[in-house]
Amino acid sequence: QAPFQQAGYSAGAPLFLGADPAYIVSCTSAIRCPELPIGSCPAGNWGIGCVNCVANHYDDDGICRSCSESAFSVWPLIAAILLGIIALGVLYKFAVTVDRSSRDSVATIILGAIFVLLIQLGVPNFSTVRVEWVEPLKTLRSVFSFMTFNVEVVRPGCWMSGRSPLMSYLGSLACYPCAALLILCLLAIAKYFQVVVTWNEAINAIGAMLLAFYTALTSLTLRPFRCVGNPDGTASMVYYRNIICWKDDLHWAMVGISMIPFFGAVVSFYALTIWAVLNYARKVASSGGVKYVKRFSFLFGRFNPQHFYFVLILNTRNLLIAVTPVLLQMYNELLFTFFIFTLTLYALLQAHICPWRTQLSNLLDAVISCFLVAACAIGITLLDFDVKRQTITIQIMSMLSCLCVLMLFLSLLCYSAYRAYRPTRSYGIFLSHHKLGAAVLARWFKMMLNERITDRIFLDSDDVSKLDAILDVTSWDTENVVVLMTSETMKRMWCAAEVASAWDSGTNLVLVSCDGNRITQGLIEAVPELWSEQQKATLFSTGVHIDMIVDAYKDLLFAPVISLLRNGARSDAHHEAVKEVISQCRGCYGLGGSWKVQSIGNEKKFHTCGGPRYTDPLDEDTGAPQRSSSGKKGKGSPMPDEELEPPFTGHEFLDGVIGEDGAAVLGGNDDWLLPVHLLPAIYWLRLEDVTKLEGSIWEALQPLEIPFKVEG
Repeated sequence: QAPFQQAGYSAGAPLFLGADPAYIVSCTSAIRCPELPIGSCPAGNWGIGCVNCVANHYDDDGICRSCSESAFSVWPLIAAILLGIIALGVLYKFAVTVDRSSRDSVATIILGAIFVLLIQLGVPNFSTVRVEWVEPLKTLRSVFSFMTFNVEVVRPGCWMSGRSPLMSYLGSLACYPCAALLILCLLAIAKYFQVVVTWNEAINAIGAMLLAFYTALTSLTLRPFRCVGNPDGTASMVYYRNIICWKDDLHWAMVGISMIPFFGAVVSFYALTIWAVLNYARKVASSGGVKYVKRFSFLFGRFNPQHFYFVLILNTRNLLIAVTPVLLQMYNELLFTFFIFTLTLYALLQAHICPWRTQLSNLLDAVISCFLVAACAIGITLLDFDVKRQTITIQIMSMLSCLCVLMLFLSLLCYSAYRAYRPTRSYGIFLSHHKLGAAVLARWFKMMLNERITDRIFLDSDDVSKLDAILDVTSWDTENVVVLMTSETMKRMWCAAEVASAWDSGTNLVLVSCDGNRITQGLIEAVPELWSEQQKATLFSTGVHIDMIVDAYKDLLFAPVISLLRNGARSDAHHEAVKEVISQCRGCYGLGGSWKVQSIGNEKKFHTCGGPRYTDPLDEDTGAPQRSSSGKKGKGSPMPDEELEPPFTGHEFLDGVIGEDGAAVLGGNDDWLLPVHLLPAIYWLRLEDVTKLEGSIWEALQPLEIPFKVEG
């Protein structure tokens, strides 16, 4: 009796009695190579690895079935082409739409397509390591196989003469160029019918498709390099087990052909992504920024502008998912571990950054990433482990993982100790203010400070990404906290928390008294009753309690303050106040070096370091002639010697109406002329909503104060 070959392997008949089998290769599954006599294959299959099908048969997941006995043979090809045309039309429609709702649809559709493809791409990766898939994953593999450029779905054996691995591979590689050519044809037809079509729309349509199928295309181009070892010492291609790697001429031909799309599409697209990301900031700020954004909207249009770089992270993840099976083909445990590590790292970055434009897209991305990690974890349980080798590998990986965690812990500990003794802070000045009473003043202060120092200045309306950790900024991430004390500043819960946290951590506090407002004994006594129990609990959860606020206020009660008159103050007074603020700040760097403060009791002495004596750049003599009625130099406005008519004294207020378009024009007539006696200074224009709203569901708008500067 002839010996039998083990299920899952294909052996060639020996050349003579008693000789070894001509070859022994591993098959894609036990279904294709069941336990049969040596050299035998199931009915309809033949050749090495039982890969080939006899004439008029097609491959159905390892079994060659007759085309005549099948319910259909040619129409799957037609159906696939029609579905491809419809999909490309939908992709084009969404790719060339620029409104917000369509962008949301683009992000959702592209995300769904990418990650569904990743699930499908995981199936051949898992089959590479001999995973026996069960339902419903097996059905899912068949449904989406065409999306990974698997032309076997359209049964070429039924409408072509036989099944050729080289022709199948060429057909798979031709899918993307044909799709791109079809898009160009659709655009040409649209342009023929007088539809406005630009090159940017064509580039974005093709680019969006390449971005969506990047993982699948990368895996396809690397298919000839994916080889699995055989018991006879040779290696066969994963997808075509009858082709011996690096020995058959057919394999060398496929390797040579794959280099064209790999470098022409995969590497080029990744290089284009790197170039576009590195040049984004410079290009957008240049004169052709709009053109640049439109040209590469398929890369950046789906992400928030501040997170434009995330497309590079996305493409890097996709590239690693496709390349890893080639590099770790023989190490199943390392392959799955790397999959899980890559997907988990990407999921953490995506959840932290939230780069997509809409919340729906961010949520969809996070959910699908978690699903992919779970799929990999389930796939590990289906592996056919080499217990001796892989147990040692897993032990080494576990030891290295523990070592990495320990090194990370020690690094963080050392870094924390270093920060404690050599703190480096992100901001030079933190502006603490009551938003309703001093929002515009804080903005004006930041503008004047930016003219004099180079340090970063924290203003909550500009640094919204750190609002959830604002007390950490006042405690550990800023050198100075400048408090703009208006009538309600020190009574506001969060303003008090900012001051108390800065005082408790030793951050330098600079107090600016606006119109005489400052900390008083009465305010200190009233602190315990200012806020509700719920507000006190909120403060306590952030590490700030009432006693800390009271102690901070008591310590600051007699601290020196900088006076600032807001209403009608001259611009010189504002600039002098800003210069005094800078002089009381620690380590603020400007044109004249750095200024530091040294406390002695309740007095403060100032000195400069790192440069010459500070001269305010706005105080430098510009050489412009100064007008003066007395002939002396000065900045005062000249007064006429004779008054032919009474001077215009100005209006205390003016009424206006917002038009139907929601806009109103300020100025443009004589009512807005400045009175002749108005001295050079900073003035405030206050806009109030005086609409009568009795019985209305709408509330009046909050008053808006706008500073403007009058120059002599």
